[in-house]
Amino acid sequence: MKTPLVPSLMLLALAAALCLLPDGAFRTWRLRLHGSLARLSRPDDGIAGPEAVARPVEEELIERLRQKDEEIAVLNRRLRELGQTREAFPALSIVPARIIALGPNSTLDSFTIDAGTSQGVKPGDAVVVGQALAGVVAQSEPGASLALSLSSPGCYLSARIGPRESSGIAARELGAAQGSGLGEIRAVVFSSGSDATTGWLATTSGLEDGIPEGILIGTVAGEFYEGRENGAVEAQLTPFVNLNGLDYVTVIGRQ
Repeated sequence: MKTPLVPSLMLLALAAALCLLPDGAFRTWRLRLHGSLARLSRPDDGIAGPEAVARPVEEELIERLRQKDEEIAVLNRRLRELGQTREAFPALSIVPARIIALGPNSTLDSFTIDAGTSQGVKPGDAVVVGQALAGVVAQSEPGASLALSLSSPGCYLSARIGPRESSGIAARELGAAQGSGLGEIRAVVFSSGSDATTGWLATTSGLEDGIPEGILIGTVAGEFYEGRENGAVEAQLTPFVNLNGLDYVTVIGRQ
């Protein structure tokens, strides 16, 4: 069988052209041809192409941006809370702090903050988030302090309890707020004939040394019932602060 003349001449011309190319150009052409044939013959061979390499890099950048957005959101929230504290207590010193450790049990009844006597923090100072009470400083050292959470049974505060629309804190009934453990708080009113009911507001009374009046404690979450103290009634309180999600707090200094 004879070989066709035209294809034979084309192959000879191609071979001659390749021979005349510089060595570098020939190698480049050969590598490109080899790569093209490899992609055609093995399209799904698992070798990472430019798109496959770019995708992980893009996903990593997106994740970093998401983390930065979360950090910015936390900082903005913290600035708002500090502004609320300063607005509510303009004449008092405020010490920003961060929780660096939780208590020895899972009930979050105590926590440690990274501010102490070096920053002017003293036992008995109020620990707040914005305008709401989170706990009270129990012990203080130069660089750190231990605070009792509102839910701690050791946290017992005098309080004023009354309707939200009460004109002034003195118009509210004198009572107390105490932690019951397991994240719960109870409100106590020292009068069995009280009209206290669901939805009433509990705020600090200002009778404790170092804790100013008017700090929000919580809202009465249920009907009052006969209390543990004689002649008193009590009910559950829903705190204004999420005690299970504390991170940044503020200590209000003494007057």
